[in-house]
Amino acid sequence: MPDTWTYIVEEPRRTELLRGFGLSDMLISLGAEGDIPDNIFDYYCVPPSCQLEGQGRPDSDLVVGIFESRHGDCYACRKNGDSLEFIYFHIKKSEEMVVIGSSENSMMGLLFEEITDSAFHTRDDLSHAADAVGFKYLDDVLAYVFSEREILLKGNKQRDMKKYFERRLAFVRGLSDRD
Repeated sequence: MPDTWTYIVEEPRRTELLRGFGLSDMLISLGAEGDIPDNIFDYYCVPPSCQLEGQGRPDSDLVVGIFESRHGDCYACRKNGDSLEFIYFHIKKSEEMVVIGSSENSMMGLLFEEITDSAFHTRDDLSHAADAVGFKYLDDVLAYVFSEREILLKGNKQRDMKKYFERRLAFVRGLSDRD
């Protein structure tokens, strides 16, 4: 595989590639202009906007944007042989891409973990949004987020960020193995 890659965001190519990868219409809709399935996603999911090219990771030539957050976090996927890899990175640090899993569950788990951790939404809001996109593991995400809060409260009030990100990545990747 080449050691360069391109981040695909332009329409209709982006949507065609995502459909060709087999992504659900609900996941694709999170990055579609004006087609977000629930208002809760309006802040967290906007259409991918920034054309990027890079060197090194990932070892493929196409990284297809699914959606971006309003603060520059990119959620994307790529083909890796016969399987898919869902990846996450920040626009300003695109060389630091992280493979978060091999299924939509991992992508949705990361998104709902971020939404839940923001503490701006009620449980009913979260449940309605999860139902709107068919995400079945909201209870697991809530348990994870609250366990992380408990770890923080019982500790010295400062997160060991390396351990936190290792636990977060392990949790999200674990969702890939479901369904």
